[in-house]
Amino acid sequence: MRDKPLVSWFSAGLSHPFTKGMTPMDKVHANALENKHAALEAKIDSEEHRPHPDDTVLAQLKREKLRIKDDLLGH
Repeated sequence: MRDKPLVSWFSAGLSHPFTKGMTPMDKVHANALENKHAALEAKIDSEEHRPHPDDTVLAQLKREKLRIKDDLLGH
């Protein structure tokens, strides 16, 4: 558990920092991925702070969040 929330361009709701030179459709896709990433972050936070968090659910949410982050960064 973190003492301070990790603030990144993902969780701060900022635009993708690598959108320069992207087509409008690519920007829309990046924004959609950012929204999914933020929603997963909220679900993870909620699960971590409830009594008896489900480790399986947390692992699944974190894997999906990482997959989206990798997609955003172009890996």
